[in-house]
Amino acid sequence: MEQFLSRFTFGLLMAQVFPGGVFVLTLTAPLLAARRVPQQMSELFWDIGNLWFSSSKSTVVFLFLAGGVGMFLHGLSWIVMAWLENHEGSNQVTPVRKSFWHEKPLIFQILIAPIKMVGELVWVTLAPSIDKLAMEESGTYISPQDKPLYDFFQDFYLYFAQFYAHTAYALLFSIPCLVWTWAIIGFTWRRTLLLLFAYFLTSIFFLISRVQFASLFKAENVLRNRATKLSPSLK
Repeated sequence: MEQFLSRFTFGLLMAQVFPGGVFVLTLTAPLLAARRVPQQMSELFWDIGNLWFSSSKSTVVFLFLAGGVGMFLHGLSWIVMAWLENHEGSNQVTPVRKSFWHEKPLIFQILIAPIKMVGELVWVTLAPSIDKLAMEESGTYISPQDKPLYDFFQDFYLYFAQFYAHTAYALLFSIPCLVWTWAIIGFTWRRTLLLLFAYFLTSIFFLISRVQFASLFKAENVLRNRATKLSPSLK
């Protein structure tokens, strides 16, 4: 029961529904602003809240939409990381943490992280086949005695990494929604600051997710290498 609650909370609500909800709410903003231009930003926020949370029916619809969008972001994240690993050759795997710009100083990565995210999304469209977008699962290489430790690493790193990664993509897609909204109701210095805040928050969440995934994948590789030494048939 405790494991179910943990996976429901962190694996579904935090890693899927929350990021999906962020994008649904920000996508709603320009659509409502175009229908009735608000005088204040707070007025727009009230309109969004009334649309999605004024009744049980609309709230349920919102949760289903948020969950669906969250699953889409989940798939997108795994496809991108698989391509970053598999692009160099069928028998060569490149760690995601060594992909372009990830070995630059952290301050540089914070400044350009959303640009890197867009670059990865564009680059993945050049993948020659579906096979290049499939992530190789380390679980099939883990020895039975290491399975509890492997499960611990999954629970400790995976859900948090997914939360940060999916939220980063939700924020990335939200940036043009905010620009669209401000173009309708007008730019102010406060709205510009909010846009910059969304940009750098995207950077922070993206980089934290990559650190979490790097920690997870490095730990998995240790278990995988140990298993292949004990049983060469696992190679």
